[in-house]
Amino acid sequence: MPSGRATVAASALASGRTANVTVHNPDPKAADSSPASLPITYPAPTLTAVAPVSVATGFAATITLTGTGFTANASVLWNGSARSTTYVSAISLKVALSAADLGTAGTGQITVTNPAPGCGTTATQTLNIVTPPSITSVDPTTLQVPASSSIATPLIINGANFASNATAMLNGYKLTNSDE
Repeated sequence: MPSGRATVAASALASGRTANVTVHNPDPKAADSSPASLPITYPAPTLTAVAPVSVATGFAATITLTGTGFTANASVLWNGSARSTTYVSAISLKVALSAADLGTAGTGQITVTNPAPGCGTTATQTLNIVTPPSITSVDPTTLQVPASSSIATPLIINGANFASNATAMLNGYKLTNSDE
């Protein structure tokens, strides 16, 4: 037989190194071939999304990355520096960014790289780092339960970095916006 076919299990390729292919003839012509070198390479990854797309300055955050071709040895780069990466699947990774990583408002750059051989680095995705809203005071400073449930109590919230579509909450209850 001058040639043959074989099937290679994915688990045999997981290490991403050079493999030696040999052929063994059983008795009565028992002999092994010389090895043929076969490089095993990792695929080039793609990064299609990060979630969330925005995080608050000064707080640690876990970011979920979605794409294709991620390997168990993939590494997430935050502004070009490797961070501890959790492999979820070939299409999902997680990276924990520290409060120091997210210490300044602006944007950060996230990429994924698969190790050699074959390797590859994804296109960059941007993570927005925003200054969270802060409350400096509320007026009135004490709330009293009204005599009737149909009476609404006005509340003025003073602070900074409120988005135009921000929502105020009171113990998890969404407050209605009342422009005066």
